[in-house]
Amino acid sequence: MKQLIKRYFVQMLAVTIIAGGSFTLVTTTRSQTPEVVAPSETISEHKLDQFAAAMENMAELMQEYDEQLATATPSDKQRIVDEANRALDKAVTDNGLTVEEYLSIFRLAQNDSVLREKIINRLHPPTK
Repeated sequence: MKQLIKRYFVQMLAVTIIAGGSFTLVTTTRSQTPEVVAPSETISEHKLDQFAAAMENMAELMQEYDEQLATATPSDKQRIVDEANRALDKAVTDNGLTVEEYLSIFRLAQNDSVLREKIINRLHPPTK
């Protein structure tokens, strides 16, 4: 049975598609309701830069923790999941956003092609 990473799978799916990778993590939904962020035209360029940087950091973390979970013993999996969740939160906040801001911008980008394109243009191509 695969362990659950409790947050960010939907967000990381976007990173996966952009980066051309594949994660094998399973998730549940986040229980908090994110704060509402205004439409894309009111999200500052600085916030978009922060968001893209957080996405890239999170993609690296997800790959790292996915690998750890693949080889972990059943008794270690929950500890790794908890550690991953803390690391993902930190990746967001270290880039100057709250988790709620990150989730709100992500949800807007899912439905706003202009915003999504702005974010994609800020991401660095994956290195192999």
